[in-house]
Amino acid sequence: MGKPSVGQGSFISSSPPPGDGVRGVDDTLDARRCLSSTWREKSRPFQWVEFFAGKAEATRMFKESGFSTAKLDINYMDFATGMNPMDLLTDAGFALAISTCLMADHDNGWACLFGLKCSSFSTMNAGTSGRSPCTAIGNVNFPSVNQGNILASRVMLLILLVVALGGTFLIEQPAESFLQYYPRFREMIALLQHACGTHSVHRITWWMRSYGGPTPKRHVLYANSPAIQSPYKGRLVGWSKHIKAQDAAGVARVKTVDKYVDKSGQVRYKGSKGLRPSENYPAAFGQKLVSIYKNEQLASTLARCCCNEADTAKTMKSRTWSTHELTTGLTNLLEANSLDLPDDLSQLKELEATLANLEAAQASPQASRPKEPPQVEPAEELETQPATESQVRQRVIEMFKSGQLDASTAMQLLAQSADPAPVSSEVAGSSKKSSVPEPDQTQDDDDELDEALDEVTQDDGTKLDSKAKAALKAKLRRLCEKKSGDRLMVPEWLHKKWKEGNHMALALELQKCNFDKDKFIKSCEKTYTEIDSKKHKIFGGYYTRETMKTKLKWNQKKIEGAIKLCEEDASGELVRNCKYSGEPEYWVDTDEVGERGQEREYKKQRKDTEKTPIEKPDQSRITSMASRAIRSKSVLSKFCESILQKSAKIRSLVQDLQKNYADPAAMKSIEALQRDLVALESCYNQCSELLAQGEAKDFNKDWSQQSEKMMKDCTLTCLGCKMNCH
Repeated sequence: MGKPSVGQGSFISSSPPPGDGVRGVDDTLDARRCLSSTWREKSRPFQWVEFFAGKAEATRMFKESGFSTAKLDINYMDFATGMNPMDLLTDAGFALAISTCLMADHDNGWACLFGLKCSSFSTMNAGTSGRSPCTAIGNVNFPSVNQGNILASRVMLLILLVVALGGTFLIEQPAESFLQYYPRFREMIALLQHACGTHSVHRITWWMRSYGGPTPKRHVLYANSPAIQSPYKGRLVGWSKHIKAQDAAGVARVKTVDKYVDKSGQVRYKGSKGLRPSENYPAAFGQKLVSIYKNEQLASTLARCCCNEADTAKTMKSRTWSTHELTTGLTNLLEANSLDLPDDLSQLKELEATLANLEAAQASPQASRPKEPPQVEPAEELETQPATESQVRQRVIEMFKSGQLDASTAMQLLAQSADPAPVSSEVAGSSKKSSVPEPDQTQDDDDELDEALDEVTQDDGTKLDSKAKAALKAKLRRLCEKKSGDRLMVPEWLHKKWKEGNHMALALELQKCNFDKDKFIKSCEKTYTEIDSKKHKIFGGYYTRETMKTKLKWNQKKIEGAIKLCEEDASGELVRNCKYSGEPEYWVDTDEVGERGQEREYKKQRKDTEKTPIEKPDQSRITSMASRAIRSKSVLSKFCESILQKSAKIRSLVQDLQKNYADPAAMKSIEALQRDLVALESCYNQCSELLAQGEAKDFNKDWSQQSEKMMKDCTLTCLGCKMNCH
């Protein structure tokens, strides 16, 4: 199959998507470079591709077996600048995914696994997303739900591309996911069944525990190959026995959800720390996929897609596939004719010059008003001069209307460029001076930006009209204004910030946080600073229970509270034994003095405290404990890898004996090696489970002792296997 035709200048839309600032330009350039260099340097077509790969255990098993692989995940290129060409929600990420599929082994067969992000489609999130079997699209007023819909729709298009290129697709989800009711998922299955028959898509379920996972966690898998039925191992058995053995041994269970009661007394659930690690595939499941690929070749039951261009265009333009910005990258790919990086980047240079002028105008102090009228300069020279305040405001409005700036950024720039200082003017016939404030320029900019917002279309296809803006501001007002009795629902600093103006930017930020008060406060807290300074000096020392009573004159309740606080400290540095009597001593604060001023700036959420150097606690134990935990984790990970290597060698030896020898002695050796292989796999599953438990326990001291004992027991097993091999 030939290389795709991608056009110069039309590969990705040059204007960034709304809300991303100039991020779209960076994505475009990076994707163009990635695609161009990949086509030039490609030496071997891919046999296995994994999207939403995460730790990519399945890809690792395919790679160790000698297959050509590719893995993509948003976390692989999560740069600090915000640009991420592996994000399928951007045109660049979607185009990169398409190019990866085009570089697969179309002639000899290939497979593609989609572990679609399930947070928006899970039953645990149904209260927020509003999804159900009858309302699988959910509440699109929430950005997270809308993004989940776009992501799922783009994955369905990629699945159709995989089938058209003669590949086998696999899409995995938790068993109770609402994705199976999503209209575009059902449309994709209907298209395949219409083209290739009713048995074109197969579905199975399996338990993670059946392949050595730390939790049962039932999953569902859809594929266009009947070979995918083999991972099914029936109903889950032995889990209760495993739990009882863990409880008897004192091993904590890996919890994926936490149960709590809200303010209204209703029982609710939320994901725990152990939920995210449980989504990683066990290595045994990856080995199972490799064995299926080797033995049955994961042969697709579908012929290559034979739809003509008219049918394809009709499908792409239909209402079912009309999600906002769904097909922009695909349309540009179809209309293009080359893959070269364009030489003329005048649009990017022009945008960079505009941003440089804005930064220069913000950094420079406001020039004093000239006594004489300024000279009018030609328009050509004005483009290169630092912009005045009015020019900056006009430029910001124009950039917002053209989609180069989002509403929140535009409001912040307008607020920063406004001059709140009053102008002093002399009153005629009097020696006194009166302070006459300038007109409220921020309010004018807010009104002008409101007019520009009327022309902007949101992600759900609706326009932000005056009623919607008024509703946003009303919600912000109810949240930030003072209630009866001077009560506040937000911190005092956020109330002051709201009173200063710039309501539209705060309202948009509140909408961006899904109207979650806690998220909104944290988002605003990142940028809020207050002119103030605090200096604290805390005096303290180590005291026994008796000296707290006699020397410090503390009552019994205060002594018990101090001891409890010291004993609950995780670092262990607040408690020590007296080197003379051996009694426990506790570090307590005895006095605190400080000064307060109004001349320095500090972060409100940060507390600057310093302790006197008198008997400063030793920090070496904390460092030693942290390094021991990191070392134990690294050693156990390497030990798991060595078990896999030994298993691979024994498996290869068994295959060689079965192929070349048929005498009884060889059969006995094969049986012994197979028993050793089962023992090694059991050791690997136990070590993998212990490693997952360490993530939940933060690799504490008890876990380190368990890992050392586990490695000793497994080492004896490995030595026995080595003797059998010889």
